[in-house]
Amino acid sequence: MKTRISYGQLQQLFRELKFVDKPAKPRRKAFEHPATGLFIVWTVDRSRQTAREADVISTRIHLDRLGLLDAEDFEKYFDTAPQRTRRATQLQTK
Repeated sequence: MKTRISYGQLQQLFRELKFVDKPAKPRRKAFEHPATGLFIVWTVDRSRQTAREADVISTRIHLDRLGLLDAEDFEKYFDTAPQRTRRATQLQTK
């Protein structure tokens, strides 16, 4: 797995998977996936900040368990960063 994933990259993936931004306390980002009810909150100063390993792993596990994006496709999404803008959509339609 790519070890330097930014919060901005995770946010892009969430947008592609139809997550919505939710109100959050300062220095936090919150997202909800309306269809599944998954709610994720990160503590983050800026979107270019490298995501904490625990946040990346937790996100990957939750997406996999709810059937939104399996762990292997999560890895592929970030390993193919130049193609990232369409990648999650392509993986969902498999």
